[in-house]
Amino acid sequence: MNYFNGHEYLEESLGSLIKQKPPFTLYFVNNASPVDPTNVLNKFKAHFPIKYLHLKQKVKLYEARNIACGLAVEPFISFLDVDDVWKEGKLEIQAMEHEISGAALSFTWFECFSNVPNGVRRVPHLSTRYGIPVSANELASRYSVAMSSVMVSRAAFEQLEGFDSSYEVIGDFDLVLRASEELKVVQIRKSLVRIRLHSLSTGHLGRKGQAEELSSWVQEKAAQFNQHRSLERSIEAETSFLHYLAQPELAPKALFATLKNIRTPLRGLAVLRVAAQRLVAVLRGNVG
Repeated sequence: MNYFNGHEYLEESLGSLIKQKPPFTLYFVNNASPVDPTNVLNKFKAHFPIKYLHLKQKVKLYEARNIACGLAVEPFISFLDVDDVWKEGKLEIQAMEHEISGAALSFTWFECFSNVPNGVRRVPHLSTRYGIPVSANELASRYSVAMSSVMVSRAAFEQLEGFDSSYEVIGDFDLVLRASEELKVVQIRKSLVRIRLHSLSTGHLGRKGQAEELSSWVQEKAAQFNQHRSLERSIEAETSFLHYLAQPELAPKALFATLKNIRTPLRGLAVLRVAAQRLVAVLRGNVG
């Protein structure tokens, strides 16, 4: 678990670990956070062992993950973001899948939710159904993997030489695609993770950075994959989509260029919804 912000969600996230059956150790990286998490962590010391690492200077997200993974001695490594929640049985089901299938890396379906003034709102999300095993080309066409759902064997993680620590946003994407090209990756078609959506999440704030890192990834790494031409086209379409979401204006030319490259109906609907919201805002501004 990497910790920089999201203090208000930390206790709920840690609480979801109590119901996990297999014995585990939590490697908790305080990535130079301005808010001290130790009061919350102390509430859970009796439930599971915690290895606490306090970095004095903030490092990139995937460098922090590598630091924690480098200390792990357990046969499997999982990841939980401070704002997400594991469902009961998540670790047990996933570890069993690894033992049965011989998977090097696995990920599960997930649900999304957000906090609203009167409680919690479920956000509809349809997880992609991938083949068995999962291919890199499928993942590039529509990447539907939540970091908090990933489990990787320590041996596979070491073989892949861990995360590319130069990334702040797409380090999980890079690791999972490399694993799917070199090793066996499987999808567990059960929703075992709840992903919290909020305005300060990396996914929400990092769209521009994600697009830039994806563009760099295509230039530096795509050629290493067997079906790299198809993979490149898919990622370029996703990059165009992210660039459009990252800009605040209606931008008709950018809208049409994005729609032209869209490869899935859901992505097209998402772009049209954002464009409609921006058009309404423009019209209201003109009326005002």
